[in-house]
Amino acid sequence: MKIKMIYLAAGNSRRFLIHGQQKNKLLYPIDGIPLYQYGLEQLREVSARIKDSHIYVVTQHKEIYHACDNIAEITAVFSEESQKGMSYSIKKALEAATLDDEDASYLFLAADQPFVKADSIEWFIREFLYSGKKLGTMMYGKIPGNPTIFHQDYVQELMCLSGDQGGRKILKKYADQVFEFQLEVEKEQQDVDTLLDFQMICEQMEKRSTRKIYVAGSGGKTSLIHCLAKRYAKAGKKVLILTTTHMRKEQDMILLYEDSEESIDQIKRAFCCRSVVMAGKPADSGGKFTWIGKTLYHQVKGLADVILIEADGSKRLPAKFPNRTEPVILEDADEIYVVFGLSALGQKMKDACHRYSLADSIADAEELIDERIAAELLNRGYLCMLQKKYPNARIFLVLNQADDEILKNQAKKIAKLTGENAIIISLQKEFEKSANNIGNK
Repeated sequence: MKIKMIYLAAGNSRRFLIHGQQKNKLLYPIDGIPLYQYGLEQLREVSARIKDSHIYVVTQHKEIYHACDNIAEITAVFSEESQKGMSYSIKKALEAATLDDEDASYLFLAADQPFVKADSIEWFIREFLYSGKKLGTMMYGKIPGNPTIFHQDYVQELMCLSGDQGGRKILKKYADQVFEFQLEVEKEQQDVDTLLDFQMICEQMEKRSTRKIYVAGSGGKTSLIHCLAKRYAKAGKKVLILTTTHMRKEQDMILLYEDSEESIDQIKRAFCCRSVVMAGKPADSGGKFTWIGKTLYHQVKGLADVILIEADGSKRLPAKFPNRTEPVILEDADEIYVVFGLSALGQKMKDACHRYSLADSIADAEELIDERIAAELLNRGYLCMLQKKYPNARIFLVLNQADDEILKNQAKKIAKLTGENAIIISLQKEFEKSANNIGNK
């Protein structure tokens, strides 16, 4: 079945007012790129991945029409009547998309969602086709959003829409027949209606330049964080070290006792005299600190170029199998490092693996950890789950404690069994070299 993706770039922007005058929001730049281009680039990526797909851009704006008209994978559709309401854009696009009379489903995406991702759209389409249903919508929790998708059986009903009605009317009519695809990240549904929406998204884009790196697993998380911190500081970056769980207190770190301007100023002052700042709130156990909380985190994350966050605890053991609440990673993750300590090899599960009882389907408590068990712990405990839950983050496997050639060869076998291109290092022996290697991956 062919997938015809209809990009609705014909809105009137009635609520987008600047100094009391109505402006075309789709042409306003975010980070120097017109708003409409964000979603369109994601559709082009989807089109490259899904065989038998094509994009139709419907617009009443000449600038958008001319920009799209010469792109091979796009059919540009000009629609003067779109000023009368959304139904006119839908009908004009469908007139063009149904000319070949092929068996098809029609995906609709509004052009004012700058955070929508190709990965989400692709999986929405694939799972919709697999579901066997003929209607579909993106969802975040119980909130429906875009894109939506309609089998050709519903084209006539779409053609009968009037005024500013959209396809949501049909989805509500046949609610029990709709496939619902759940998004992991609410931000993908965020759209622009007003100048305030636009300003908030611009601020988010600016803050996004901060690189958020989470470190999970066991057998060298804190050492890896310090390696990365040193590497980024050497490159002239400001680095903030945090934890969403617990870390041991270190000299010169900042302890924050409340969510206040004073706490923010403490971090600002620290960055005036050094490149790397570690901060957290006191933990119940005297020798550790913990998470600063979401409120303060969102207030301070723009102060650093890179944020390194320890997101897991392992009781100082070289291996771990996480429970359902671990690791503690926010949805803003850009990169996630999963660490495994090779000193676990040859040791009993109960002696070397934190939460070993959760991995009883992989190995018994008395069983010695070998390459197969290590790979299973990593794949089933971390890698598969993280790839699914954080599709927009880059995930790195770090096999630490490769202190000799035997351990290096064992690490290569583990990497092969996981299917990952692992970073094989000895943080203890090659601190500076490892830091540079990791930063270049």
